[in-house]
Amino acid sequence: MIRIYFIIFNLLALVMLYSQTTPSIRKTDRGYFGIYGGLATPVGPYASKSGSTDDSNGYAKPGADIGLDFTFKFSAYDGIAFLFRSLSNPVDAKAIEAAGNSGSNQIAFKATINKPWKIYTGMLGWYRSFSFDKKGIVCFDLKFMLGQAFVSTDDENIIVNKNGNAIGTLQVHSASSNGFAYLVGVGPRFNITKQLCLMLQVEYFATKMDFKNEVTTTGTVQAASMSYTQKIANVNYNVGLCYRIN
Repeated sequence: MIRIYFIIFNLLALVMLYSQTTPSIRKTDRGYFGIYGGLATPVGPYASKSGSTDDSNGYAKPGADIGLDFTFKFSAYDGIAFLFRSLSNPVDAKAIEAAGNSGSNQIAFKATINKPWKIYTGMLGWYRSFSFDKKGIVCFDLKFMLGQAFVSTDDENIIVNKNGNAIGTLQVHSASSNGFAYLVGVGPRFNITKQLCLMLQVEYFATKMDFKNEVTTTGTVQAASMSYTQKIANVNYNVGLCYRIN
């Protein structure tokens, strides 16, 4: 996790320094409206299948995200950005089964995932855009954004077997929470026409959620109620189509 922070920080710092000190950079459009989607790759505890005493296992696998983006510049290079996004990460049922089976040679879990992790965000923040070529065909965008995230956990059905025979079922019901989130992103835009451009972005998104009273039932009887904190982070690889504001 520290390595990811280090890489992103240095990448942003280098691009910002270069754009401030290089006379060949040029102004770009005033902003854009964009729609995009791509791959949401979980990292850290959110993707963990081994766990520790401090972090909850997320068991999350790579999923998809889709979003709407709006940017507007107040100066030659800097402005503000808004985004609304939906992300979904499936859960690794095989890893949950392996974790349940590790405690005993006689007990075996069979897990079915009814619902993946779901994340919805609304964010705003600082935006910078500039170009190195005379015609401004290729632009480079930087974003640092803060906002609110709403997260719902996965929903699981687990059949417990002993010596090959089913001895019970458990259902871990989905819980939800909301809280602070942040995102940093960098990537190029390629101007296709005067009004349209193709956007590529690499982003790091992170939040930390406190889930209260996640319910586990056995049959129709509530077996347990659990509260825990989950760190959630994704590296997103997105492609989008934008309408330029000139």
